[in-house]
Amino acid sequence: MTEETYRGRHIRVRHTTSGPVRAGALSPGVYPGVPSYDVLIDGRPLPVMRRADGSYMSAVNHYESFPTLVAAARAAVDDLRGARLALDDPMLHHA
Repeated sequence: MTEETYRGRHIRVRHTTSGPVRAGALSPGVYPGVPSYDVLIDGRPLPVMRRADGSYMSAVNHYESFPTLVAAARAAVDDLRGARLALDDPMLHHA
């Protein structure tokens, strides 16, 4: 697990070993051999996805690639400019 404070925001990246498939997690059941991680900013989940080249993108910075999950979280903090992450993922809602 990695924890740090970046620009006054608490970032936590933790390895998860089991649980249901959910937004923001790389599930071993979906991608065999790929570890699953939760990325949290101030305790709120940041949806992340691993790209084919091994880099990461987040729901906040989906047009940029980052070499690590921590780098993706830091970039999200920069772009949020003090705003909080939403607890509900709008991509999961049905019209």
